[in-house]
Amino acid sequence: MNLANFILVAGYILTLGQWSFAYKDDFLTVRQMREKKGFEYGLPMIAHAGVWGQLLITPQLADIVRSYGNVWVTHDVTNMMIIAFPVTVALQYIWVQLAKKFPEAHTYDGKVMAAGFLLGIYLYSAITIFLLFFFYSGISRTEALGKVEFLSVYLFFGTHVPLGMLGELLKLGWYPNRPQKDPITWATIFGGWGLLWWRYFTLR
Repeated sequence: MNLANFILVAGYILTLGQWSFAYKDDFLTVRQMREKKGFEYGLPMIAHAGVWGQLLITPQLADIVRSYGNVWVTHDVTNMMIIAFPVTVALQYIWVQLAKKFPEAHTYDGKVMAAGFLLGIYLYSAITIFLLFFFYSGISRTEALGKVEFLSVYLFFGTHVPLGMLGELLKLGWYPNRPQKDPITWATIFGGWGLLWWRYFTLR
């Protein structure tokens, strides 16, 4: 199995593993979360847009490795792994803190669950590969545009803004969060968009 195919298989295993562990932890569906876990509100795995998005991200990661992996050297990979690590740890820390008040399938009660551990591995790998793509692949604007557009959309859905809007519209009692009204959420989105499009416009 070549590296690109390994990334494809491993990515889907990590994604499916999150759903499997969430099911075992009674946090896959709203019903499990409420009736078996005892949480009146929270974010069950089935409603996690970021995890659904991994089904689309995984083949893109494999395609990046297939197309550009041969131009990366060990030094490039090491640099991006070093940068991706504290970013991943910081995101995990933020999730844990937020989940003390608002439980979700990956983390609650101040602990990272098995599903959250797999998410951390996936996120670390994805960030590393995207950094390699944007900074060490010798890409043009044309080659970068599709990835920039996709990640911009993913940031919007992955921060659960559409779910918050839907929750407000349908009055979903199990999801009372309103990320669309949270300045920190929008700071995260605009910060991510800024970095993506900055990199796009610095390419030739």
